[in-house]
Amino acid sequence: MTSNTLDPIGLLSPEERRAVVSVLERRADELESELSPLSDLHEIYMICSRLHLRSFHLFDSPSSPAYETRIISLYTTATSLVEHILNVENKNNAVLLYCPFYVYQMFVCSSFVLLKILQSSVFKTFVDWESGRNLFTQSLAALRRMSVATNDMPWRIADVLTQLSGSEHVHDEFELRIRSRMSMSVMFDSLWKWREEFTSRSAYLQSKEEVGTAVGMLFLLNCFQE
Repeated sequence: MTSNTLDPIGLLSPEERRAVVSVLERRADELESELSPLSDLHEIYMICSRLHLRSFHLFDSPSSPAYETRIISLYTTATSLVEHILNVENKNNAVLLYCPFYVYQMFVCSSFVLLKILQSSVFKTFVDWESGRNLFTQSLAALRRMSVATNDMPWRIADVLTQLSGSEHVHDEFELRIRSRMSMSVMFDSLWKWREEFTSRSAYLQSKEEVGTAVGMLFLLNCFQE
């Protein structure tokens, strides 16, 4: 997927990338068939592998053929991963407390995918928004259960996702600007947008506070002169 020496970050061309994804999807189907019936753990890893592959659909141009279909398949995979992990957790298997790092990474990826698509003015009309939003909220709670210490990475990621979910315009620009982190690019792209919004909001609040202080000082000076 990142073996193109002519590309600055190694990405294959869109046509080559879609062809490779298609081949690997078929190999995943074959593997799933060989392993059937899948254990809960095997199911988690199979969904993770499909999410890893389908996250590359976000690199495609919206004008490319069947783009909407690919994005919806990515959304469906993300929902499947969150739902399956929560179901396994409900069986008292404590998958969240002892979550392997790779599964944690892909769970984070799925949460960012859910948020990105649910907040898109275009794609949220293709999905059941209410159930998707509810699942996203559950994913935030699950991330906090993965946390082992206050303010560790799962806890901070959950905080960032919460803040991003309160911003209506963060994902109006759907195409990824950050494309160098493979399947996790969606997370880093969203974090970049969160940083931009947080910085601009902080600058606004700071300027507002400075204006308020200046007005207060003028008021005090006028009172003193009187």
